[in-house]
Amino acid sequence: MPATMNAVETANILGITTRQLDRLVADGTLPRVGRSKFDVAAVVQGFVRHREAVVLKATGGQGSYAQARTRKTLEEVARLEHEREIREGNFIATSVLERHWIKILAVFKSALLALPRKMAPQVTRLKSPEETEALLRREVSAILNRLSTAEWLPPVDRPA
Repeated sequence: MPATMNAVETANILGITTRQLDRLVADGTLPRVGRSKFDVAAVVQGFVRHREAVVLKATGGQGSYAQARTRKTLEEVARLEHEREIREGNFIATSVLERHWIKILAVFKSALLALPRKMAPQVTRLKSPEETEALLRREVSAILNRLSTAEWLPPVDRPA
C-alpha cells in the first residue's frame, strides 16, 4: 500500500464520498499532505478517532464504539425476547391487568360495604364483645375465602 493516495482512493479506503472527505479535511479532522494527496496512515488514524468521537457523542460519552454496538445488540435481544414472551402469553398488557384489578377491587368493596347491613341485626342480639368479635371474624373470613377461591385470571389476548 502506498504511503500517500489521492482523494478518490482515500475516500474509497475510508468508505466515504470525496465530498465527505473534503468536509473532514475542512473541519481539521483529517490531514492533507498536498493538493489532493493524503498520508494514508494519518488519515486512517484520524478517521478512526473521528468515528469514536461520533459514537461517544451519540452514546452520551459512554464507552467505545464496540461497547455501544454491544449495548445495542443486547437491547435488541432483550426486545425480541420480550416480544416472544408476549406472543407466548407470558405477559399481560398493563391496560388489561388494570381493568381486571378494578373488577377485583369492585367485588371486594361491595362485599365489605354489605358487611354492616348484613351483620347489624345479628350483632345487636349478642351479649358480649367476644361474641361480636367472633361473629365478625367468621364473616370477614367467609368473605376473604369466597374472594380467594374465585377465578381471577384475566383473559389473555393471543395474536393470531
